[in-house]
Amino acid sequence: MAELEHRLPEEKSMEQELADRFKRQEELTNEMALAFIDAVYILPGSQVEIRWKFKDPLAENED
Repeated sequence: MAELEHRLPEEKSMEQELADRFKRQEELTNEMALAFIDAVYILPGSQVEIRWKFKDPLAENED
């Protein structure tokens, strides 16, 4: 819990900065894609998986 509380302000700050920067955008731009998306995978069966640069701070630690 202490680790989560320590990480939340930093992650929220970065997320808030990006949200403020792009909040008036009506379409996805290249700059936005580079800021938010880490990777895009095309899988069998026409499935698409997007790996975001930001993780859910409440999700299980995946590292």
